[in-house]
Amino acid sequence: MSTNSSTLGDTVQRSAIVTHDVAVATAIIQRLYADARVELGRPGEDYEFRLAHASAGPLSISTVRYGFEGRAEVAPVDTFTTVVVQAGSLSVASGAEPETTMGSGEVWRWNTNQELRAGYGPESAFVLQQLPLTTIDEAAAESGRAGATDTTAAAVRFLDTAPVDAAGQQYWAGLVRFAYQQATAPDSPLNSPLVRAQLVRTLAQAALVTFPNTTMTTDYLAGPGDVGPATLRRALAHLHAHAAEPLTVGDLAGAAGIGVRALQQAFTTQLGATPMTHLRRVRLERAHADLRAGDPTAGDTVAAIAARWGFAHPGRFAAAYQTEYEVSPATTLRR
Repeated sequence: MSTNSSTLGDTVQRSAIVTHDVAVATAIIQRLYADARVELGRPGEDYEFRLAHASAGPLSISTVRYGFEGRAEVAPVDTFTTVVVQAGSLSVASGAEPETTMGSGEVWRWNTNQELRAGYGPESAFVLQQLPLTTIDEAAAESGRAGATDTTAAAVRFLDTAPVDAAGQQYWAGLVRFAYQQATAPDSPLNSPLVRAQLVRTLAQAALVTFPNTTMTTDYLAGPGDVGPATLRRALAHLHAHAAEPLTVGDLAGAAGIGVRALQQAFTTQLGATPMTHLRRVRLERAHADLRAGDPTAGDTVAAIAARWGFAHPGRFAAAYQTEYEVSPATTLRR
């Protein structure tokens, strides 16, 4: 058996294990799937169990290759959890539903209200992703998709375990693989709280359009009401004071004392931009100020300053900066 673990910065935690010991593998599986009843097949001579895990804030993501066939009965989960089949096959069933078998590239959403019965072949490998259900609810509220009052959002309820269509399945599988790559990179960009928050928000918003849920059946949302200048100023003051921190539309609405939809409408009608677009502009301004004050000889770099303000992709940051200031960020830093 071999194991290794590391902590990336103050945020991303990684661990990995490779074992040829069936008892160790069984213990890991039972710990990975709480309250699971596991029946394992007989491993072959070249049996090897592999698990790699990373957690970044609320996001938890793992890859697992079993090396043997098996079956498990698993209790309902209390997170938004999906499985992407990387290799082999996964057979799943819950409640009175017939068993469904999925192959490479297919996606399954774990049940939050029914026990799951699962089976897998000896060469099967999967990517498992988990987010708190509250992050899905917040994303629905931010996008105005939830059936919410002016101050609180209704909990999102998912209606099926499969994506809405093949395109959605392909998109989700690619997004989860990308999240895993980002979380397990040696110098993970998810160490930045702003970058991490953006990826979590992207995953949560993608879940709402990929998997059938109650926000897709909401035909009417009550009007948000009018927002006065003083209320909007409270939201803006909070945005400017906390621009260096992970912020959601819900945070800004709470600071202003209004609902998410009311805040979104106020920003759009009075400022001509959504709250998140305005926040991005403010962060670009802060990055501009840091570039002007930076010193390349002291180790300041464009990439580091961009990441500090939540811009994880240097190329896209440079393009946005060039559009706004008509000069490259590298040129600003060197002046």
